Amino acid sequence: MAEQTALSSCGQRVSVTAVTAHPEEIQHVRRQANERLRQWGHPKQVRQVVAQGISELLTNVHKHVGHGAPCTLTLTERPEGVLVEVHDDSPRMAVPAEVAWDAETGRGLILLQAMVAALRSEPAPTGKVVSFLVTRLPEEEPDDAWAAGPA
Repeated sequence: MAEQTALSSCGQRVSVTAVTAHPEEIQHVRRQANERLRQWGHPKQVRQVVAQGISELLTNVHKHVGHGAPCTLTLTERPEGVLVEVHDDSPRMAVPAEVAWDAETGRGLILLQAMVAALRSEPAPTGKVVSFLVTRLPEEEPDDAWAAGPA
């Protein structure tokens, strides 16, 4: 897992991480993304949704593309929030499945779609890119407010 951060030509901060689809690596990738977004000043609510989405997309790469499949995670800071993209080598598009409300599997993309501003799966020159946009809410509290309330 190697990360590179930079400014895009539009002045947006970008972090690109090469990942292999191993279940044990997902937690490390989530922590790394959380730390990067914390450094960029994103509130905990945004970071939590991003972490949940990263888990879903990387788990899907593992399940549908293959154990240890190479992929790339890109975080791009935008004025409206954070764009998360996962690129993999499979041309098979990620589509939210129609499953029963009480199904134990297959609901991840549906749940993610309900939490984000946009969820997309698009062909890429080598495989596909699955992306989601997490926007800031106007009423978001500062990070330290989460630790101050009663349990």
